[in-house]
Amino acid sequence: MLDLLRRARTPERLAELENSLERLFLKYLSALRHADHEELFIRRRISRTSYSKTLSKLRP
Repeated sequence: MLDLLRRARTPERLAELENSLERLFLKYLSALRHADHEELFIRRRISRTSYSKTLSKLRP
C-alpha cells in the first residue's frame, strides 16, 4: 500500500489509484479479521537494566 501511495505525486494520480488502494486495504483487513490475535502480540521484553546501561553510555 505504501508503494502505491508513493507513486501518487498529485491528487489526480491518487484518485486514479483509489480503487487499487481500496482493494489492497480490504484484502489485508479481511486477513486481520481471521488472524489469530495472539500471533499479533509483541512478545519481546526489553529489560530496564539494559535500557539504563544504554542511557548511561549516552550521557556525558
